[in-house]
Amino acid sequence: PKCGELIDTVRQGWKMGDENQQNELILGGVNGSCPTIMRYLNTSWGLTAPPADRSCPMPLPPALPARRVNATSFSVLALGDWGPTPKGGCSVCGKDQCHFTAFANKKRHPEYCKNFDYHDWAQQHTADAMREYAARHPVEAVLNAGDNFYFGGLSTPGNYRRNIQADVSPSYAFETAYHDVYQLKTNKTLQVPWLGVFGNHDYGGAGCQSDWQSQIDFTYSDPTKTWTMPWQYFKQSIEGQDGVTLDVFMMEANRDDCCSRGHHGICYQALCPAYGLKASIQNCETRSWAIEQRALEWLESELAASTARWKVVVGHFPFGSNYQKIVTLMLAHGASLYVGGHKHVLQYGFPESKGWKTKVPTLVTGAGGGIMNENAPDTYGFYAIEVSKDRLQITRVGDPKKGRLPAREYPVLYSTPAEWVDQASNLTLAGQLMEIVHPSAAQ
Repeated sequence: PKCGELIDTVRQGWKMGDENQQNELILGGVNGSCPTIMRYLNTSWGLTAPPADRSCPMPLPPALPARRVNATSFSVLALGDWGPTPKGGCSVCGKDQCHFTAFANKKRHPEYCKNFDYHDWAQQHTADAMREYAARHPVEAVLNAGDNFYFGGLSTPGNYRRNIQADVSPSYAFETAYHDVYQLKTNKTLQVPWLGVFGNHDYGGAGCQSDWQSQIDFTYSDPTKTWTMPWQYFKQSIEGQDGVTLDVFMMEANRDDCCSRGHHGICYQALCPAYGLKASIQNCETRSWAIEQRALEWLESELAASTARWKVVVGHFPFGSNYQKIVTLMLAHGASLYVGGHKHVLQYGFPESKGWKTKVPTLVTGAGGGIMNENAPDTYGFYAIEVSKDRLQITRVGDPKKGRLPAREYPVLYSTPAEWVDQASNLTLAGQLMEIVHPSAAQ
């Protein structure tokens, strides 16, 4: 009963509150529905309140039906950091406009960028390479590792009226940057579920906080039925023939970027202009810490319950304390691969920090073309993961006309740490090939 009373109170503020009150609710993920209000109430308690004091339980993410494949192997693509900045650039994002020349459809600011030709149209080139790959190797899903719309995500109504240049409108984001670039309305090769998580820029980056719930809502209104983000975290099962099963756990992993006071803190809003609607820093930090805890509780339960042969976790950050907690759970429950973004590179390995090193193979697929590649002249691109009963074959794919594939060697990696071997990988025309061998096949 108390939860019902609280829901009614929040809904009244949603309908009748002033602009600042409505803005705070939007930034808490409220869209007027009961599940979003319950999530808002549950996470607004933070981590200090005993569970008994949380009058509203945390809703579970919607259960998605398993995707069934009539084959003994199938492919998924991994892409991150692909969404462009607004048309015309981003005046509050800093002077280095080279970071923001990667937009797919419009050249701009070459005078600020020494390697403009290398960066220009990067998202479109990556999208073209994805379609070409999918035409030869049909795919069952795209694993979207976040930072879908730079620089500040989808604008709240109040900040859209104020013309905050770091933000994009939903129509521009979904029609121009998503449907048009990847030809999702006209080309069937990528008309598969795009399983998505949030990146720090989807929450607003260091700009004004964003209307991130709109990305979840688009799951239910996308005319192509490809955009798949029913909650901040969720699971998708893909079932092939001959015991080939994959559970993909799409995970919220942005807490490490919530609370810094520099130009990379979601809650601090260092780049939100004076005329923007700023949010409560404390409320934002409270929700960030709380949602991390709820997501980890969910992940541990789901990993323990999963009987899939392969378990893969996708989150935005491939380093930091949140990532460390995630891969610790993965190792405890036999998960084989973590897919992340955030760093604008294509890398594969075992991240380490301050003496700590992960034992879970980690893909970093943050060179999708939405922002400047950090390792120029390495290529923009994505990863293709072929799933079979005994192996995950991972191929780095880029546009040969723009950059080069890094001339590095990567080992074949077994999912049981003691069985890892240092063996040079094979190079293929499409990219660099790596493998993870299932423990049962490595005997």
